[in-house]
Amino acid sequence: MLATGCMGGVALWSLGRTPLTSPTAAGRSKGASGWVTFLAFNKGCRVTALCWAPDGQRLAGSSADTNAVMVWDVALGVGTKLRLGLEPVTTLAWSPDGNYLFAAARTRRFFLYETATWTVRAWDTAPGASVTGAAWAPDSNAVLLSMSRSSYLVALHLVGQPPNLSEQMLPVAIPGVSDVQEAAGAKAGD
Repeated sequence: MLATGCMGGVALWSLGRTPLTSPTAAGRSKGASGWVTFLAFNKGCRVTALCWAPDGQRLAGSSADTNAVMVWDVALGVGTKLRLGLEPVTTLAWSPDGNYLFAAARTRRFFLYETATWTVRAWDTAPGASVTGAAWAPDSNAVLLSMSRSSYLVALHLVGQPPNLSEQMLPVAIPGVSDVQEAAGAKAGD
């Protein structure tokens, strides 16, 4: 199954399978050998970020036009809206074990949901920086974040078992990149 973000929602493309049967999953059309099902988001908002849960049963989507994240049960075609502050969400990353959903706004805020109770925790980046990418460790105990205007990565290390949101934040130097930027800064100060 392929999910593509579009204006007002997500198109789920399926080859050789029957469409979703939920009455809330509107917009089905039959192709030559596949189906497309539409999952509704906010009218007038283009879905710009998508992330599948590792079990393939849930899909998270967000838009640069609104501050919500939608999590759909794909089998039912039903979505639940999660509100995240005032900023539009542009980055999503589901942990490999499915216990956490990471979301970052286009400005300073980023969020971590634990998916058992959908409890959320929020953090701010350094002034002027924003999260530009996120990648989970295979064991789901840490998410590595790249930041704009930074030569370092940040590791958000989760302490304890899910659904725990206790963490340690650790800077991670990037060999070569950090050295070049520090040398350029030192030379500019001469």
